[in-house]
Amino acid sequence: MNIAEIESKLNSLKIQQAEQFKKKKAERDNTALSAIREEMNKLKEEATAIYKGKKK
Repeated sequence: MNIAEIESKLNSLKIQQAEQFKKKKAERDNTALSAIREEMNKLKEEATAIYKGKKK
């Protein structure tokens, strides 16, 4: 996956996360939020690896 694809996917995940945060805390889907956070963290790690690879 290249940087543009990662950034696009992160952006869509941020939008999904924002939609969840618009709801009251008791009405939020915690499993969906956890899944979004996990996927975002994986993508950020992948992006970091790519950026570090380019610097060397």
